[in-house]
Amino acid sequence: MLIGITGGIGSGKSTVLEYLKQLNLNTLSCDKIARKLTRKNGKAIPEIQKEFKCVNNGVLDRKKLASIIFNDEERREKLNEIMHPMIYEEILKKSLKKTYYVEIPLLYETHFERQCDEVWLCVASKKTKIDRLIKRDKLSKEEINRRMRAQYLDRQRISKKPTHIINTDCEIKEIEKQINKILK
Repeated sequence: MLIGITGGIGSGKSTVLEYLKQLNLNTLSCDKIARKLTRKNGKAIPEIQKEFKCVNNGVLDRKKLASIIFNDEERREKLNEIMHPMIYEEILKKSLKKTYYVEIPLLYETHFERQCDEVWLCVASKKTKIDRLIKRDKLSKEEINRRMRAQYLDRQRISKKPTHIINTDCEIKEIEKQINKILK
C-alpha cells in the first residue's frame, strides 16, 4: 500500500511522518528524496543546470533556485516536470514490496493521488503555518505568503476528498491521537 500524506507548507506533514516513523512504520519524504537527487552531482543536477543555470561545480544554489521558482509559475512548473518523475519513481519502487507512508507536499498538484491507496491531508490555520515557518525556516512573512500562494489552498485539497483529514492546529499529543485512530 501507498499512503500519501499531504498538506500545504507548514501544515504539519513532517510531524505526522515523524510519529509514524516512531511507530516503526515505513516512511519516506519527498523532500528528502529531492535533496538526494539535488545533492552535489545528484541525478537531477544536469537538467536543473541546463534549465535554470543555478549550479556551480555540481552544487545547486538553492536560494537562487527558490528565488526563480517562487516568482515565476512557469519556471516552477518546469522544475516540477524535472523533479517529480524522478521522485515518484523512487517512491513507487519502494512501495511495490511494502506499505509506505509518504510525505508528498504537492500530491494533488501533480495528481499523484491516483497512485495512492489512501490520502491523509494535514490542515492547520494560516496563523499556525506562518508561526511554524518563521520558527523553522526563518522566512519573512512576505516569503511565506509567496510560497503559500504557489500551492493549493486547504479548501482545494479538501474538495479532492482525502481519505482522512488530520487537524494539526493542536498539541502533538492530540495529533498522535488522531493518527492512532486512523491506524486502528
